[in-house]
Amino acid sequence: MVQQHLLGVQCLVSGHETNPEASSRESCDQVAFMVSLLNNKTDGFLDEMGFDIELTEEVYEDCLYGAGSLPAYESLRDVHGQNITAVVGGACSNELLAVSNATIRDRLGPPRSVFISPMSTASSPSNDTAFPNVARLNSPAGFSEAASAALCVHFGWKRVALLHDDTLWGTEAAAAFKAALRAHEPATDILPVGTGGRSFGRSECTSEPPMRDDRNRTLPQQLLDELQAARAQIVYVITSPDCTRRILGESYRSNKLHGAGYAWMSAWVSDAIFLDSSSGGGTEGVDLDAVRGAEGLLATKQAVNVTSPLHTAYWERWVLSSSPGACVGDFSEGSYCRSSQNSLASYSSFFADAVLLYAYAIEQLTTSAPSSSVAPLEPDALYEAMRHITFEGISGAVTLDGAADRVGKFDILNAKLLFGFERFSSGDRSGDRSGRRLDVELPAGDISLDLIGSYDAVTGVMSIDAQAVLFPGRLGMADVPSDTPVMAPSTRFAAWWAVPLLIAIGASLFLVLAVLALRHVTRRAYRIWSVAAEAELAKDRQTLLALKAANSLEFPMAVMPANAFRQMGKLHTHETMRKQLVFLDTIDELAGKEFPILFLSQ
Repeated sequence: MVQQHLLGVQCLVSGHETNPEASSRESCDQVAFMVSLLNNKTDGFLDEMGFDIELTEEVYEDCLYGAGSLPAYESLRDVHGQNITAVVGGACSNELLAVSNATIRDRLGPPRSVFISPMSTASSPSNDTAFPNVARLNSPAGFSEAASAALCVHFGWKRVALLHDDTLWGTEAAAAFKAALRAHEPATDILPVGTGGRSFGRSECTSEPPMRDDRNRTLPQQLLDELQAARAQIVYVITSPDCTRRILGESYRSNKLHGAGYAWMSAWVSDAIFLDSSSGGGTEGVDLDAVRGAEGLLATKQAVNVTSPLHTAYWERWVLSSSPGACVGDFSEGSYCRSSQNSLASYSSFFADAVLLYAYAIEQLTTSAPSSSVAPLEPDALYEAMRHITFEGISGAVTLDGAADRVGKFDILNAKLLFGFERFSSGDRSGDRSGRRLDVELPAGDISLDLIGSYDAVTGVMSIDAQAVLFPGRLGMADVPSDTPVMAPSTRFAAWWAVPLLIAIGASLFLVLAVLALRHVTRRAYRIWSVAAEAELAKDRQTLLALKAANSLEFPMAVMPANAFRQMGKLHTHETMRKQLVFLDTIDELAGKEFPILFLSQ
């Protein structure tokens, strides 16, 4: 008889448990699907496992303040008692700490279930004494923020503005980033000066309706004003994608810290940066201001090897067993929720790997000590088997360190806007899961998160494809944004008149009339210089705005065949004719056309 081992599962949800977001539902379904594959000994997928895994009933936890994880775990213990030796749960850092800290362990008593977290990256759970029996499939902040710091070092940025929310992850990630960057560059300046970075409440950022200060500013507006006053050029944001979306959108609308000469980095990147969840998500919920504000955005993300044979085999089986309809209760085309047609949802691979980690730890225990095949397993022994383990997972090669934290590799991503012919000349990437993939399809153009490099957390080596990098304004590596603001012309000329004045005073203190005359001439000259300098500065600003508009392709030319125009019978709106329009984004594209173009304008 095949031995069965019980695995608890606490499903991550957003909002009410009966209506989770599709990506959250998919992540939980990965656990059930992986268990079904491992229990099937004849499907050709890891058939060598000599035991079965039995899942508990699903219970639910939220992913913001840890309010739901402990009650969910206690409900599993009430039903299954000592048999709950391991749980896939505590997906996010707050939830993990709420349910796995030593105080709670002591209060609940045995068993000290092993919590396998697919997503948590805060630093605290690495402390085995404070948070015993915790294993994680996503590399903690010490590794991920080392990647972000290495990115700053690569581009020569020592003066960086830091925005982070007040969650445990946001606070610990910010501390890890500062430590990693200063390890490379001790003289690093973190803006705003004297604060070590600007902390803010995530709920204040994402509230609806937006919270406002006494000057009627939303939080993103406040943050941008503060960074502009600090003359920041490089900004690193450590917060949720929804909050990042609001900050980038406001940057574009207000034209503050936006465009050529600036650079933005994000610690948490996903499609949600471009989608307004209040609009219901999907293409119709695209936040176009955030899309334009995100041009040139740089980000690090745990690497997922979608080209490995195991990932391919898993994906092929997943597609046959899942469907988008299952996310909303229609199981006619599949029992499991699939939120994307072309790839697994952001963290789905790590949920599947959580089951594999459990299975390989059991296999290691039962191979070294056959008596361990009798369930339930002892949680401490199970955790020891997970420490320093290495196996091939759905996300790629998995290696855990002595704290059972993943030591992984990171992808370096770059957000790029695509318009007009460029959408098609880039090739059809709708089915590409290689890492260079289109995340959001827009009505009039696309944005992609392109893979431009990698960082190895073990070796500390970063590699960047210099030809692939695009900064805001479509500027390449030849125009890396400087971390130091350029002094305005009026500032440079502000004190030049003091030189002749001091010379005159030094020459003769007694020539009062000469001094007064000199001061009169000097002041008049200064006014003339100031007017000229301000005029020159105004021209510079106009030039920069014009260059920004051209470089960011804000005004493409839309054309259509003349015979199609004649057949219309009447004028239609741009939105209804969008699919029949061809967009010309550059003068070169326009000049390259051999047919005449008739220009009509209102």
